[in-house]
Amino acid sequence: MQTLLALVLVIISIMSHFLLSEHLGYFQEYPWFSYAGMLLGTGIIVWRTVQRFTFLRLGAMLLAVLLAGGFLWYTVDYSAYNQHTATLSAGDEADSTFLNIQLLNEQQQPVVLGELLREASLTLVVLNRGVW
Repeated sequence: MQTLLALVLVIISIMSHFLLSEHLGYFQEYPWFSYAGMLLGTGIIVWRTVQRFTFLRLGAMLLAVLLAGGFLWYTVDYSAYNQHTATLSAGDEADSTFLNIQLLNEQQQPVVLGELLREASLTLVVLNRGVW
């Protein structure tokens, strides 16, 4: 029973990171609470497996290590934190790649960003990464 609860702890630790970040907008570079929950759950499974070996516990341990390792890889290597910095500052000229981006207007018609910037004397462009 402890092995099953520890595996559930690992899964809930991973799910909590995505629920907090997507639904509550709580983004953090390294989700330490999720890491701690996964480490605790995996440690309990390893401890129970060493105490009394069964193939079911071995399978739970391998699954917990795989889930924790995959989540750790995702948050450390695949996450987009600190990878891109703004290259435009106030008063800088935008390059042709930026000006050729197509957007949808209020009527869902495609418009080119460069045309919008030429038509308006003052324009604020806000880029939001949204939800993953």
